[in-house]
Amino acid sequence: DTIKQKTFTKNINLFLLLLYRSSGINAEYGGRFFEGTAPEMHRALIEVLSVLPDHTRVYCGHEYTAANLKFAKHVEPNNPEVLRMIEDTRAKREKGEPTVPTTIGLEKLYNPFMRVKRGKCTEVAGSTDPVEVMKILRATKDKFKRMNL
Repeated sequence: DTIKQKTFTKNINLFLLLLYRSSGINAEYGGRFFEGTAPEMHRALIEVLSVLPDHTRVYCGHEYTAANLKFAKHVEPNNPEVLRMIEDTRAKREKGEPTVPTTIGLEKLYNPFMRVKRGKCTEVAGSTDPVEVMKILRATKDKFKRMNL
């Protein structure tokens, strides 16, 4: 790594630390649409964050990884990355370790809200329009959460 690359990475990580709340990324989770819409969430997650370098660290403000992975498994039950992450998360939590930060690259492997153009996510949503998939996944997550309390 050059000094320029390290500086860029530090700046991006700081940017994400400040941005996480408005972007909605939260370790395997797309966040609720409290003050935004599916198109805005799509823009934040897919057009802005997912194009950052895969090694970019994501610092979210809550430890919801295990709960969010249950939803990811519901959407993509055969995704080996989801299954691996469930085991990694379980091991970390048993040791009292945090599951964050994560990286953009990892999020793209198992976060359904960053996989809105992928086959299984579009299949579950019944749409190939990524914004519509985002909207349907969010509504599905809301119902899923109520059913799994």
